[in-house]
Amino acid sequence: STTLTSTGAVDSFHSSFTGLGGGITLLGMMLGEIAPGGVGSGLYGMLVMAVIAVFIAGLMVGRTPEYLGKKIGTREIKQAALYILVTPALVLVLTAAAMALPTPGHSMTNSGAHATPVERAAEDGDVVTIDLEAKVDGEVLEDGVASGVSYTIGSGELLDGIDDAVKGLEAGGEATFTSELKGGSAAGKEAEVTVKVTQVAKRELPELDDDFAQLASEFDTLEELKADSRKRLENMKQYDQATQAQERVLDKLLELVEVPVPEKLLEDEINTRKHNLEHHQLGQMGLDLAKYLEIQGKSEEEFDAETKEAAVKGIKTQFVLDELVKQEKLNVNQEELTEHLMRRAASSGMSPDQFAQAVVEQGQVPLLVGEVARGKALAVVVEKATVKDTNGETVDLEDDEDEAAEAETSEAAADEKAEEKTEG
Repeated sequence: STTLTSTGAVDSFHSSFTGLGGGITLLGMMLGEIAPGGVGSGLYGMLVMAVIAVFIAGLMVGRTPEYLGKKIGTREIKQAALYILVTPALVLVLTAAAMALPTPGHSMTNSGAHATPVERAAEDGDVVTIDLEAKVDGEVLEDGVASGVSYTIGSGELLDGIDDAVKGLEAGGEATFTSELKGGSAAGKEAEVTVKVTQVAKRELPELDDDFAQLASEFDTLEELKADSRKRLENMKQYDQATQAQERVLDKLLELVEVPVPEKLLEDEINTRKHNLEHHQLGQMGLDLAKYLEIQGKSEEEFDAETKEAAVKGIKTQFVLDELVKQEKLNVNQEELTEHLMRRAASSGMSPDQFAQAVVEQGQVPLLVGEVARGKALAVVVEKATVKDTNGETVDLEDDEDEAAEAETSEAAADEKAEEKTEG
């Protein structure tokens, strides 16, 4: 319904538009809306509805209909009626045209992975439809009953032990197993779970051919899609190598330099990191510090020691890189700052405009400039170092060192910004 009544935001998010489908969305936006009265209706779309409503009301009371001081006559009603009829006409005609073409037709009939019901025992990778009933101390839980649940064997998305229970069962078969509940009113308790299989389906994947490449990507052939995938994987590997190199070079640099850390500064940094963890990261996940430590299997002493170690490293890193910025006389230009702002906005889940406005309002522009400058300083150090992989081959980091360096130096500043934002 979102696609029908707005601008296709959901389909756009999932990149599921074909070329023709994207064109239809743009055409709908130019018309003002996809469906009259829908979410995101254009201004004149609402005006058309107002004209129709005023016209009908005028007929009901026996007066000449007027809207905004203008009489509504035959010409205006014809235009409004035409507007209302254009949208469904376009949908019907263009849908028929799309279905007449092979590629859009296959896309609409779901040529991707799907499951086909089979009459045999369930195996790894099968999709089973199951009914569940959980008992604790012999009593069925109010929230412990579920029907028609679709589950892929081996995915690990449900209860521990369910894979072994359903494997080998055919439709109509059932089994009982014991597992610790992950949620609900009895979360964390051992429960006796009865599972009944109502359907077994086998996952079937489409053939890897040129048709699949055209449906799944912008490429015309499977070879082009494979080449693009290989290139992406190589770029990811190179970026990972650059990131690891940055970290190791930075660690070695900190070993060679003695940096005194003031106690008050260290205490503030530790408190800031703890506050951000508890009130930002854990708060969004619905956890408190005690539950987090339990999940991580750490004691409070171990957590405090790790937080202190990370705080010390963060402070030393900033001092050392700031000094390198001065010695190398590094400057940050507008283009570099803009690129860094775009990356930070993406990582924070905000639009570039929103992120930039927040940075300016909170007076954090110098902080962003410092992040970029420290990233450039670290890149200078890495340029002078020889980095080799596990095979002893020299790693070329020229393309990725600046980006990885900025990512490395901005991590420490992220918590500080979150703290300032909260206080603001």
